Amino acid sequence: MKASDCSIPERFIPSEIDLSDPEEKENYDCHVDKYRFAALFCEDKSVLDLACGAGYGCEIIKSEGRAASVVGVDIDSGIVEHAGRHYAGAGIAFRCCGYDQLGQKEKFDVIVSINTLEYVQNPVRFIASMKRLLAKQGTFIVSTHATPTTDFNPHTKHDISRAALIRLLRRSGFTVTAEYVQLKHFKSAQALNLFKHKGADLGAPAIPRRSLARYYIRNPGKALKRAKSLILDGLCVKTITLHAQLITGEPLGK
Repeated sequence: MKASDCSIPERFIPSEIDLSDPEEKENYDCHVDKYRFAALFCEDKSVLDLACGAGYGCEIIKSEGRAASVVGVDIDSGIVEHAGRHYAGAGIAFRCCGYDQLGQKEKFDVIVSINTLEYVQNPVRFIASMKRLLAKQGTFIVSTHATPTTDFNPHTKHDISRAALIRLLRRSGFTVTAEYVQLKHFKSAQALNLFKHKGADLGAPAIPRRSLARYYIRNPGKALKRAKSLILDGLCVKTITLHAQLITGEPLGK
């Protein structure tokens, strides 16, 4: 995975969160609860946390999920160093590399990928790579924003609906067996603050401001997606986390 294939500049670092602030506490819970859902399926399993970020999810999977081992992988050397300092230990290791740099014969019982899919250049190729890295009858736990993000966040590359993700997983040889849905509703002022994001720690760049009116004029399809989202779900961010079972352990194309 080259940096251009999956670059996630926004980073969530629990140690920087003020849990006494209700908004920050809600943000903390949204991040952590996805990993707690994933941990339900990891007992005695070898687990790969892809785009592991600050590493807190690996600790949840190991301690709460009782995984046999957890490998956290990320292409950002700074965040991997941070993860190693705070969370590496018995059964938890971190590597600075991309998914296509993992060994051809390396297999995992479970792969966890939290809010990564919307950043990759080619989601189909990404999921095919996850299939290659899974052991037979392995499990892929994947989350993504199911409401549009590309209008508010120029770093994301795709708006992926729940239906589209399920179709993509089924075509790739997975069957979806469990789902966890999160809704984070915004007041109008909170929505406007999305444009004032300062970026996470460790040198991550801020999300640049943009004129939504100008953007929607240039991208009418995005305006329609946003309108549909507002009608169906209101002013919110919906995130879905799917537990998908690999039907066959054979690589794609065979």
